[in-house]
Amino acid sequence: MIPAPVSVVRSEGSFSLDGVSVSGPLADYAGAVLGLPVTDTGEVRLALGSSPAPDGYWLRVDDTGIEIEADAHAGLFAGIQTLRQLVAGAEVPHLV
Repeated sequence: MIPAPVSVVRSEGSFSLDGVSVSGPLADYAGAVLGLPVTDTGEVRLALGSSPAPDGYWLRVDDTGIEIEADAHAGLFAGIQTLRQLVAGAEVPHLV
């Protein structure tokens, strides 16, 4: 994966992108590259907050959705790139 994650922990299961939407900062970009509509409360949530390193990001995938959290837009962008590479068909493996 590019950019290479510092750590990846997979768990059982996957989350389907069928019928979901994206929300948060850079949602227009993420929606365009993932083929998802943009809403105010999407199951794919992008948020500015904390990150493991400057311009880094957290990426979590579970049964309730996908969350990418970063301290800056550059981190969100990197997280979206990683998510794009994880999508297999319409499924994304669970990650913590």
